Amino acid sequence: MSYIRVYENNPRFVLKAFREGQVDYIEATSELAEMDFFKFLVKRKVLKRLAETYPTPRKKEEVAAWFHISSDMSMRLHGSHSFRSLNYIWKTGGLIEALGQDIASKKIDPDTGNVIIECRGFNGKNVYDRSTPCDQDTVRKFSKDTNAGRLQVWYNNDVVKAYQDLGAFDSKGIFIGDATYVFVPDNPSYEGSAVLVFDEHNHPVDPDKLSREQLLKCQRRRCYKLITLLHVTGDGDLFICAGVHIVSGNQHENPILWRMVERFCQKFPGVMKLLITDRGFINGKKMAGCKKRFGVDTLIPVKKNMDIYQDIMGLTRLEGTEWEDYEAPERKVLPEEEEEKPDVIRRREERRQKTLKKKKKKEQKEKPPDPSKVIVRRQVAGFHDLDTWSECPIPLSGAVMREEYLDGHEDRWALTTTREFDSPGELFDDYTIREDVEERHRQYKCFWNLSKFRSTDFSLVANQIIYLLMTYSFLQIHLRLRDLGKINHQTIETIKRKLKEAQPKVIIYHQDRVAFLTIPHYTSLLLTLTEKARKRILRRAKQMWGELLEVEIFDPG
Repeated sequence: MSYIRVYENNPRFVLKAFREGQVDYIEATSELAEMDFFKFLVKRKVLKRLAETYPTPRKKEEVAAWFHISSDMSMRLHGSHSFRSLNYIWKTGGLIEALGQDIASKKIDPDTGNVIIECRGFNGKNVYDRSTPCDQDTVRKFSKDTNAGRLQVWYNNDVVKAYQDLGAFDSKGIFIGDATYVFVPDNPSYEGSAVLVFDEHNHPVDPDKLSREQLLKCQRRRCYKLITLLHVTGDGDLFICAGVHIVSGNQHENPILWRMVERFCQKFPGVMKLLITDRGFINGKKMAGCKKRFGVDTLIPVKKNMDIYQDIMGLTRLEGTEWEDYEAPERKVLPEEEEEKPDVIRRREERRQKTLKKKKKKEQKEKPPDPSKVIVRRQVAGFHDLDTWSECPIPLSGAVMREEYLDGHEDRWALTTTREFDSPGELFDDYTIREDVEERHRQYKCFWNLSKFRSTDFSLVANQIIYLLMTYSFLQIHLRLRDLGKINHQTIETIKRKLKEAQPKVIIYHQDRVAFLTIPHYTSLLLTLTEKARKRILRRAKQMWGELLEVEIFDPG
């Protein structure tokens, strides 16, 4: 019979024992690295399949398409959008190790300590020794010459098929339709961009309908519009882009998204079950068509000037309307990475947190919140078989949210859907997913510098957006398959830092407990041990060394 030994992650217990010189075993490991990510793509033959379908602009490939793809993705992992950074990334990143000795090998110069890369190249035309697999300008020209339209089609078909093959789509089939503005510098050379007027919240406005005071708060900005079809798993551990379309900022997103939805359902039948969108995508004919042709339900809030909104609100005023108390599902709290700290610092932080709580309570007493903004109760009511929306030829269901505020006033808004439900709260639970996704969407727009463009050429603008979304999506799939889906809940900056640093960890075991330490933390602990504890650790380290070498280690002292 085989046994599995389980260790409890208890750094406080382990480090206390370590300071006393007690330890069972010590080893080093690396939790996550860029090399592991690309080995995953190579092992699953993702790069090979993507290269076979890539819309290459070359009749003759001097450099393999899969290397162009992997190099471009490596740039995004390193937070860089400049092709000039590739020489540095090839030398310091994990891509070269992942691709193996056939492409290149890294060595350390024993005299200088510098990293030396020995590369074979791809075309056999090298006269001199190569320090990089190819020239960075070769990758840039390859990306620039790739047609932006064909690149988007490739993503929406072949890249999304790779996501499906890796098991990215779950049985719930929840998808989010979204559109966002991508701002660029005010340079008319940005191909296909448009200049719009935005208010202080970055919402587009019509300047002819604003007063002078309102216009002073607005600004003109040049932009593109990014329409995306996003998939989120039921547990929220996976959030990938399953469709992308980049257009001028002044184009309307409604017809574009519905075309994307139809093409996705035709290409991947049965995958999408529920589409959640906002008011900007209201389209009764398309909602009915998706329900009839593909069995896809739609959940969308309705505008107050629509007949169906007035119909729903009228039903709420009838006697016998059943209202249910509603509590929004708790959002997952994203835990920060905990690092074992000295007791003095830990106690100081605890005192600081207590002081902040007291200060917050005092401020709330002295300056209570605006009662017109404090919700004291939420109630929901639902209705079926609504047929007053003439544009939608099938019956709909609707649900109303009634929010009561501390000052006595109330606010109402409504959702409509093509599916049946047992409780109206179900619809608002599902719509909350879209609100959570907004935060995840904001992360890659802000933290991965989506708008930090280096070229005005539209092909390179599209290249940057698409490769960023592709890298972000594959990274989440990789983490989930490694049972690290919880990392996907953290900010993108945290994920990038883990990949960039790939910092090895020292693992200390003691009495079925374990602690994970960074190299600097472990070193500082060693250097501050008492003499008695130091000798104990030294003795145990020599025993472990001997066990590894299968010889006895003698202490010459």
